[in-house]
Amino acid sequence: MSFQEIVVFIIVGFALAYLIRKFIWKPKSNKNCGNDDCGCH
Repeated sequence: MSFQEIVVFIIVGFALAYLIRKFIWKPKSNKNCGNDDCGCH
């Protein structure tokens, strides 16, 4: 493997991890954004 292929695999891995974390694995938030302004808007 060349250096460029290794860099591309690392970048693609980070991109996939970001997409999985952002869209699929959503952590549950315990904040209540009902009446008061808790800063989550």
